[in-house]
Amino acid sequence: MATIVRFSSQLTASLRAVVDSAPLAELGPIELARKLGLDKSFASRLMSALRAGDALVALSQLPGVVPLRQFLASAAEHRVATRIVRKAEASLRAFDHELERSFGTRTRLDALIADELPEVRRRHDDTARQAVYRGMALVKGVSVELESFTWVVHPSRTDDKRVDILFLAAMVGVHRLRPTARFRVGASHSRGRPKSGAKLLRKFCEPAELSIEVSKEKDYVFYEISTGSVRRDAAANLYLTEFYRNAALRSDPAREKGIWSVGDVVAYPVQRLELILLVHREVWQGCAFTVRSYDTAGRGLVRLPDSERAVDLLSLDAHVVTTPATSEILRTSSVPSYREILRHLMEPLGWKVEGSAGATPFRKISCEIAYPLYGAQAILVRERK
Repeated sequence: MATIVRFSSQLTASLRAVVDSAPLAELGPIELARKLGLDKSFASRLMSALRAGDALVALSQLPGVVPLRQFLASAAEHRVATRIVRKAEASLRAFDHELERSFGTRTRLDALIADELPEVRRRHDDTARQAVYRGMALVKGVSVELESFTWVVHPSRTDDKRVDILFLAAMVGVHRLRPTARFRVGASHSRGRPKSGAKLLRKFCEPAELSIEVSKEKDYVFYEISTGSVRRDAAANLYLTEFYRNAALRSDPAREKGIWSVGDVVAYPVQRLELILLVHREVWQGCAFTVRSYDTAGRGLVRLPDSERAVDLLSLDAHVVTTPATSEILRTSSVPSYREILRHLMEPLGWKVEGSAGATPFRKISCEIAYPLYGAQAILVRERK
């Protein structure tokens, strides 16, 4: 690594001499791109690399060899001094030779840098997840703008030591990209079967002509939903609900097994995933939650506790946030009609979305994951220390 950093430092010094010379001196990224006929993102990345104070950071931001060659050729055509351009070309050849000799590809080098620089790791992970999303959208022929899963936790009406859980699954902006594409979602009932099967909330679904077919396989119930036309403006919003009676202990859901979790396996390309617990103020007081993501390829769903699945943990740039579930927070949800749907589901149970005088009886424990990895299992976890 030290050798490639040394070569990259020599390269950035020679590239800096190019952009600091006439007629490019004092140009910003946009002006530089316009003058040399370059891509704006390339110019921005180049200038960021040249401004970086840390050599490893500069290396992580340095554009690829091919666009750098094109940049130097264009600089020569715009009358940058020949000696300055030639020195930069020599530095670029030396850097390219060392890169190929030591790492073979830029991808391998970037992976190594990412382990050294957390911010670079996050940037590369974001780019990679977006690429997976785009690729799987083409493969599956379906994409989803938002998957939001809410578990409303309330004191049980039949057992004062346990809680009932109302589950709401919202799939917003379901797009069918091919006429033959199928959209099929599944739910595992291994922890305990719901009082009744999942129900499609037709009152809130869009468009109105949505249909659903139900099939069962062991601990799974599958719901296949027609999403209508493939037109861009024909996206579907789908809402499913289930109710679990006496689902967990009222004092601490992790007291029985030491750990308790809820979550989702990403079965379709999703732009954004929300996991939300709305917990009544009379239950789970002092209980904190974390978020995890597991690779399910090969070994399937993770059923905690399972120390052998630690190797399947994925890096995740997401955090759990706890706030009062005020009317304003519920009203501004990305899920259309979120507060109205919750009220529609909770009122028959005798639950109140909002307390007297605008006070909220619930706290919201949530996390948001951008471009969750296809096939990953994302879960909110309560673990007793």
